[in-house]
Amino acid sequence: SRGRGGGLCREFLARLAGLRVLDPACGTGNFLYVALDLLRGLEREVLAVLAELGEGPGAARVGPQQLWGIERNPWSQQIAELVLWIAALQAGVPPGSGTIAAGDALLVAETGGGWRASVWPEVDYIVSNPPFIGNKRMRELLGDAYAEAVRAVYGAGADGLAGDVEYVAYWWHKAALRLRAPDSRLRRCGF
Repeated sequence: SRGRGGGLCREFLARLAGLRVLDPACGTGNFLYVALDLLRGLEREVLAVLAELGEGPGAARVGPQQLWGIERNPWSQQIAELVLWIAALQAGVPPGSGTIAAGDALLVAETGGGWRASVWPEVDYIVSNPPFIGNKRMRELLGDAYAEAVRAVYGAGADGLAGDVEYVAYWWHKAALRLRAPDSRLRRCGF
């Protein structure tokens, strides 16, 4: 029926507007921009179905506020924020603010020394292209202290990784642990 179809479309739009996407190695925000474009494409299709049903156009709800990123390079982080701001202007929606964090996606230095695993925001999907630098070049490119810290933090416990894995494997590992956690909202990840 006409009313039921419109209700299902509006329910889908609400779910679509509530989705959150993370790129924990976002660089200048390309993957996030593409994710937003895909979300907006789905939204346009559903709004068109609503119009066909005579339910009215509905309001656009998908926007950059649904996208989260982490980037260690401050320049890239600022460019990613700008990319999402431009995407919001193109979409005619209010720009999001502060969803691209400047920092390391794997480790956080603790006050007084030591390291701990960084915390990723709760999201529905993770899309990313983390750096592939090779396990033999980790020390050279990231420094001895960082290489040892990432291996110690992510090598500990029953779910730990072997000490000689490729740097990119830590992103996979972190996402996989989040994916299988019973309280996680994460549905899928792709690297």
